[in-house]
Amino acid sequence: MENILFIETRGMNPTGVLKEAISCGYHPIVATAQSNIWRKHLAEQAIECTLIQVDELTAEAILSALATQPIAVITLSDQYLEIGAKVAQYLSLPHTSVDVVANCRDKYTTRKLVSQTSVKQPLFIKLSDFNDLNTVNLKHAIGFPLIFKPLFGHSSLGVQTFYSQQEVDEFFSQPSFTFDFPYIVEGLIENAELFSVEGFIDPLGVHFLGCSSRILGGEGNCVELGGIFPYPEYAKALYTASKKVIGAIGMTFGAFHIEYLVKNEDVYLVEVNPRFPNGPAPSNISRALGVSLDRLILELFINGYCKNRPVPTGYAIARAIYSEKEGNVTHIDVPENLDAEVFISASAPFHVSALKSNADRFGFLITSADDLSCLDSKASKLMQLIKIQFSA
Repeated sequence: MENILFIETRGMNPTGVLKEAISCGYHPIVATAQSNIWRKHLAEQAIECTLIQVDELTAEAILSALATQPIAVITLSDQYLEIGAKVAQYLSLPHTSVDVVANCRDKYTTRKLVSQTSVKQPLFIKLSDFNDLNTVNLKHAIGFPLIFKPLFGHSSLGVQTFYSQQEVDEFFSQPSFTFDFPYIVEGLIENAELFSVEGFIDPLGVHFLGCSSRILGGEGNCVELGGIFPYPEYAKALYTASKKVIGAIGMTFGAFHIEYLVKNEDVYLVEVNPRFPNGPAPSNISRALGVSLDRLILELFINGYCKNRPVPTGYAIARAIYSEKEGNVTHIDVPENLDAEVFISASAPFHVSALKSNADRFGFLITSADDLSCLDSKASKLMQLIKIQFSA
């Protein structure tokens, strides 16, 4: 049986792609520094998988511990993409290149590369340390409101929105707070709609799976609460921008999940992720395509190309399950035969935080319909059927 090496995997439903690999006749190997957590996941779902435990998740440590040559290296989470790219490069296996992954992880480098195209972007600067923060006039350089993002951050962690210099000063005067320098500071485009473009590029060319609408909420309106796939409005403009972005970053192989803001029909780049989308998106996209996204992932990274190039046949929506306040979820009741998939990240009872980042979501509901106009109301009715018992 041939092996596939996974460098950790995505946080929501982390074992889904492993099950798909097994169903296709492959044996999954997971390189991790969190083997206890993985053993629990695997035991709960009776998944046969080999774990490679390393003290520190680095390409060198993984290669030293790897006993056999896999047929593919698959990495699905932002913080591990460079590691996967380095391992794949050493093993001469298909993967997005190390340089492209590194440039996308550095948000400032991405913006500098894209600034050579006609794709619109918010104003941006980089602040390396407190000295930069204290010498740059943010009002003149960017203007308020603006948003601070950790330069190498992910999952909206550490993202802060400010509407005045006073708010900036108050935030950075916290004596015991650990700040995430360097930051990229961007102008905040208010009252805009958030979209993402999903697809991949291989020797056969660029293939767009579709566009997703994105629902935002939480602190600073920076938490993704779900979305609809496919969302056809602005698709032509988003695809045009994406082709330019892909060319600017020099991407010739791999998946992409590119985020945009649209305001008054103007398209602004938010972020380039050289991977397939995470969270509820794989299930959402699979429902709309009628094809498993995880199977496409396997095909792309095993073969180095994807013969199957599906397009959506219906519509799907994801809705986040979360709490507005800190407390404990003591019980969750999901009705049988619910016309939806429901993912819960832990078994009750468990502690939850007030919604501040993507990490604070503890579940998703995903459903689909043939008619886009009735999708949102259907999801709302299904959400009301899920009963959550909560204690402060």
